[in-house]
Amino acid sequence: MPHAHAVAGPAMRALLEQHRVRVRDAEAQVRERFETMVRARGISAEWRLSESELAEELMLHARYAGLALVPPFESSPEPSMTVRMAEHVIFGSGRPTILIPDEWAAGRIGRRVVVGWNASREATRAVGDALPFLAQAEAVTLMKTLRHIP
Repeated sequence: MPHAHAVAGPAMRALLEQHRVRVRDAEAQVRERFETMVRARGISAEWRLSESELAEELMLHARYAGLALVPPFESSPEPSMTVRMAEHVIFGSGRPTILIPDEWAAGRIGRRVVVGWNASREATRAVGDALPFLAQAEAVTLMKTLRHIP
């Protein structure tokens, strides 16, 4: 194959290095914003960055947190994969988790809250975990399912 050497050659290594630099720079910017917000609000927080998007690894990180903030999973090949990954972290970690869409402005988060309710143990726990957010929200809407799913 005439182009096979480029895949493992200097051009590919240079491209990968450029990508690593962009990722490190983006991570540093986001981390600085996170730490600035935490300091300004007097919140005790820990920055964790996962090098992979494996549900098991992300769930493990979330289990050590009082609250996990989960960004969208951009590398998903299809939109439904993003939802599945978020569901794995949210339901598998057993911890309060907020999935934050990319396009949302920081000031919008938590102002209008929708609660899914099916009278299950999990729904009860989620509402209990969310009470600090619900108490500060401008509006809370309860969406009740027609039947309880055990």
